[in-house]
Amino acid sequence: MYRFGYYDQICATVQMAACPLLGPSQLGYEPTCYARNIEVRSALVFQMATLIIDVIALFMTIIMIVHVRSKYTAVGRKEMVMVFYLYFLLVILDFLTISSIIPISSVVYPYFVAGYLGLTSALCWCLMLNGIVGFQWTEDGTAASLWTFRLSSLGIFGLMYFISIGTFKEIGSL
Repeated sequence: MYRFGYYDQICATVQMAACPLLGPSQLGYEPTCYARNIEVRSALVFQMATLIIDVIALFMTIIMIVHVRSKYTAVGRKEMVMVFYLYFLLVILDFLTISSIIPISSVVYPYFVAGYLGLTSALCWCLMLNGIVGFQWTEDGTAASLWTFRLSSLGIFGLMYFISIGTFKEIGSL
């Protein structure tokens, strides 16, 4: 059974970037189920199946951005493109952290994972704001609407980044 704040069960079945940084031991949680690793020119590449899906997701995101930008009469068009830009960055960070391009033992790994978690929160926030664009709280596509999205998403990103780094580095009571 899953409980709030306990990652042992989910980290045992799913490879997440934050799992090596959480847990009772110095090594964090290790997954018991993960995709096969392959060796390319004496370099071990982890989670190859996930990397293939990430590359496909990057291409599909580019296609969606191009198509959304070409629609001139769609409601919330510019705001929705922001969601796709955040998702594009999120997939790149997922690619870097899951594949061990940035090794788990590296000193910068927690900062990349904190960025990943911050972008995940900012993406969810931006998507939620897109849901209320249709209510016309401000006219869509205007500077007021776009800067509300940008600044509030940046604030959510910063807050989650700080909480993540505090948790990983055991700063204060986090």
